[in-house]
Amino acid sequence: MDFAGGEIAAESWVTRVSSEHLEFVGGWARGGASTADMRAGIAPLDPDVLVILAGTNDLLQQVPFEVSAANLVAISRIGGGDEVAVVSLPPLAADPSASAAYNRRLAGLADDNGWLFLDASAVLRDGDDWSDGATADGVHPTPRAQAELGLAVRAELERGLTGEVGR
Repeated sequence: MDFAGGEIAAESWVTRVSSEHLEFVGGWARGGASTADMRAGIAPLDPDVLVILAGTNDLLQQVPFEVSAANLVAISRIGGGDEVAVVSLPPLAADPSASAAYNRRLAGLADDNGWLFLDASAVLRDGDDWSDGATADGVHPTPRAQAELGLAVRAELERGLTGEVGR
């Protein structure tokens, strides 16, 4: 998808992030993309806040976290921005503990780099697993869950930009 060109699926979480304080200015996404794909595909954006939601496909492909982390750092440098916010991953039904562990490491990476860590996917979880009705396939959020995720990202971004979310 070419977010900058306006190619955003109506059910995407991204459509719910904009508010009177937040304006979507573009980005990069493709279904099935790994962090390496994202690193190769992103162009400089120079936003006020670069929001990154990535890693599920790395988990599915068993990419070591260190490789994912290096890609996320590169994505943040290429994308630019005054702030970087990384969003927690939704659960993986096949291995809920893997996504929970990834999120803990992602929070540490965010802390190490001075980024915001947004645990917005918490709205999709019941413990470490999906909440009822949030997924049909154990990997992807339903349209309703995508909307909830986008609203949670928006709320956490707005809190984070006022200093209410930890770094």
